[in-house]
Amino acid sequence: LDPLIMRPTSLLFLAFGAAAAVNLPLVTFDGQEGTTFKFQQLNDPVMGGKSSGAWALLENFGRMTGDVVDVPSLKAPGFIKASADGSFNDVSAALAGGLNLKLRSPTA
Repeated sequence: LDPLIMRPTSLLFLAFGAAAAVNLPLVTFDGQEGTTFKFQQLNDPVMGGKSSGAWALLENFGRMTGDVVDVPSLKAPGFIKASADGSFNDVSAALAGGLNLKLRSPTA
């Protein structure tokens, strides 16, 4: 199983092309209130899906491992995902900016 390492994620807002940027954290894995959420793994159990994965919280980062395989009846890829519910920071001020994801994958 190859890990997908999820680092803290934040939006980077560049105001009118200026060099200054505003860092708006969405998710961190450091226990910080308002940006730390409980993630859960969801695998592909419907329609005969064979994909499987696992989610783990490690020191200041989350790790998702798993295998995505074709659903035999559909002859199409299944899925795995890790997700969290909660009230995430309002990042509407950064709509004109970009999303900076920090992750590591052996296939990226």
